[in-house]
Amino acid sequence: MVRRNFAPGWQNVVSGNAETLDETYDPGDIALLVRKNDHATPVIEEFEDAGIPYQVAGDLATESVGVGTVTAYLKALARPADEVSWNRVLLMRYRVCNTDLRTLNDEDDSLVDALRDTPLDEFEEPDRITEARDHATELLELRDSASLSHLYRELTALTNIEWYLSEQERRDLAQLEDVIEQYGDSAVQPPLTPEFIDSLEHYDSLFDESVTAPTSQPDIADDAVNVMTIHKSKGLDFPVVFIPQVTADEWAPSSRTYDAFETGLSDGADAAFAEDFVERDARETRRVFHVGITRAEDVLVLQGGSEDTDDAEDDHPVSEAVSEILPPRIPWQPERGHLPLWTDIQECLPNATANWTSTLASETIGNVGGTVTHDGEELPVETARDRVVDLATASLNGDLSSGGERDTLHVASLTGPSTPSPSLSHSYTSLAAYEECPRSHYLDYVVNAFSDYQESTSTAGSGVSQREIGLLFHDTAEQAAKQDADRRAEWYDICERLAGQRRAEDALPAAQECIDRYFELDLPEYEIIDAEREFELDIDGHELVGYIDAVYRTPGGELVVIDYKATERHRDLQDDKQLPIYLLACRDLYDEPIAQAGYAYVGEIGPKVESRVFDEAELESVKEDVTESMNSIAEFSFSRYTADEHCQWCQHNQLPCAPDSFSVDPEFED
Repeated sequence: MVRRNFAPGWQNVVSGNAETLDETYDPGDIALLVRKNDHATPVIEEFEDAGIPYQVAGDLATESVGVGTVTAYLKALARPADEVSWNRVLLMRYRVCNTDLRTLNDEDDSLVDALRDTPLDEFEEPDRITEARDHATELLELRDSASLSHLYRELTALTNIEWYLSEQERRDLAQLEDVIEQYGDSAVQPPLTPEFIDSLEHYDSLFDESVTAPTSQPDIADDAVNVMTIHKSKGLDFPVVFIPQVTADEWAPSSRTYDAFETGLSDGADAAFAEDFVERDARETRRVFHVGITRAEDVLVLQGGSEDTDDAEDDHPVSEAVSEILPPRIPWQPERGHLPLWTDIQECLPNATANWTSTLASETIGNVGGTVTHDGEELPVETARDRVVDLATASLNGDLSSGGERDTLHVASLTGPSTPSPSLSHSYTSLAAYEECPRSHYLDYVVNAFSDYQESTSTAGSGVSQREIGLLFHDTAEQAAKQDADRRAEWYDICERLAGQRRAEDALPAAQECIDRYFELDLPEYEIIDAEREFELDIDGHELVGYIDAVYRTPGGELVVIDYKATERHRDLQDDKQLPIYLLACRDLYDEPIAQAGYAYVGEIGPKVESRVFDEAELESVKEDVTESMNSIAEFSFSRYTADEHCQWCQHNQLPCAPDSFSVDPEFED
């Protein structure tokens, strides 16, 4: 049976009242993993109606500059009159200068007509205009005759747009490709239409968020159900995992038989028969499903139903036309592939599996919604939400009653008494923040508080932050290691490309100076073994994570851990904890022992490398100190703080705990 109402089931899992469930789960323990974006929509609507907190993984289309340009290209092709999208494409992909953009926009015709018809001698950079004109003309001619997937492949191949994207943006682009491949329900995928563009806007919140971190995994909410695609969940685990709409129809292989026909027309007959497109996608479907079910640590809930074969799909006009043309002796089956996933699941379920069809579809057991009290009246969650909206609207309109007493709305926690939990993962940076000031750690790493407002001054913001310079150099070093780039000119090229991608041209000169200092060191002559290596340390039940900048092999054959420093702060190797943490992580990462670690200073206090050997006793001592800190963090408190010189760099120094004379220096960020 396919269930339509999800909310009672979710609440019963949270409360522990579902059949055979012997414990309760916090919302943050639960994940909703979906294969398609629209699978999440009805569940999210039930969450909102029931007052269940949830968090959807980031927003690709609005945050990712690179992928935003790709979607802008699709918008421009779907709606040629969309001059905003054409301007973005011309600026971001073809780097058309401002003068030429003004020339195009000043024409009486539409921008795309001006692009195709304006004489080239009116432009300062006619080569860029010619390239954009040729690409736009070819893609617009292809738009109405090709399927959406085929048009997208031609767009990316013709414009070579992936070359302009960062590694993270390319990972983001994979999410857009999934949406494109899944679009359309008939045997023949439709062409690009404005309706598809509208669907992109509807599902923006399920795309990945493009960030500068070296991982594409989303931030996980501790106090809300996490909603994301199965693709996004790779590498994550949750105590409880829900996967909705596991049916043959919704999980059917995305390839259509017409894909082979279209491939034959565009790439030749041999390409059409080179592989079984449906079988290829069936394998991929099972792989994706395996990723989803293996995210569950304790409880896996699958919502699906038996396959219905009665309601056959209507024939597509193209399918009918092809059937009329081809003789009967040629097999032609313009239907989607069929994958009886739910039947397969039922056949392989263990005997201990519980059937929650009835218990999850029934009414909610008990009161797990909490209470809200207003003016002495206890309100249901839904009524309270409407009351808050009414009060806010009245306040904005100036209609809020100003009685003698303050109008107070008291909210008892919707899930019972709770306090924010510290991050399940620690890092050297977070531990250092805690040792410096527990309150600063609480604000930055427990509740993710925003920075205090700072009045701008005549000098504030006039320079580039050390953090921005350091990030640009670090990412350049990482890319150089991956590309085996060992010459200064190659590092320059990588650095310039990264600066252009992230709009960090102001930081480029200083980052290139860091590159110059790096090449004055002996490190470029060493063999680089690893770069930006991620690690996870399990220390007495605590998770300690981080990234090692680089591991080199010296001419003597020994391995050494190097951490790049582009800042002006010097580190004392005798009291250092960061490098010993890296060496502890290396025990699990490498077969060869590593005992030496150091800092490579490429900022203004460089160039120089300072390193030393750390013995086992020192590593164990640091391990004990780190364990003590992580145990203390579990008993955090906002009331604990340390006032000292570090307050001048704190982003929360407008609080009473800091001296009045201290303020944030925008130039200092380590």
